[in-house]
Amino acid sequence: MNFAPYQWAISFYLDLLTKAVFVSFLGLLFTLGGAPVFDFVVGAFFLSLFHFVCLFLGWIVLCLVELTRVQLTDRVRFLVTLISANALFVLSIAAFGSWGSTPNDAISHFHGGLMVGSILATTNVIPIFLAAACGRIFKRQVSPQC
Repeated sequence: MNFAPYQWAISFYLDLLTKAVFVSFLGLLFTLGGAPVFDFVVGAFFLSLFHFVCLFLGWIVLCLVELTRVQLTDRVRFLVTLISANALFVLSIAAFGSWGSTPNDAISHFHGGLMVGSILATTNVIPIFLAAACGRIFKRQVSPQC
């Protein structure tokens, strides 16, 4: 992904904010306020970091595809990186969710992890698209007028 440094910062902080609100809300809803909010915010921080590690690995997948001398446009490169990163994120969350369960329960836990990972993947996409939109807006404002 061809983001400027300020776009990476915007996407990280927006991702952290959306995950902190989402995870804290659900955590407080399920624990009935019995757990401190800080614990949920720390969990959201690590989920956000894991998302950006998956984005880096998705970019590596794109580089491996481009080693086969396939020419991709910038939009396709952006989408391939985003789709591969979110697929890796969802599958990793599902695998972590089924870890430690008995073999009979592993499939049902994996399906539950896929559901949770898919919901969290939607919180991944929103900040990336907002940061990309900000980059397009700022690029148009900065471009020289003839």
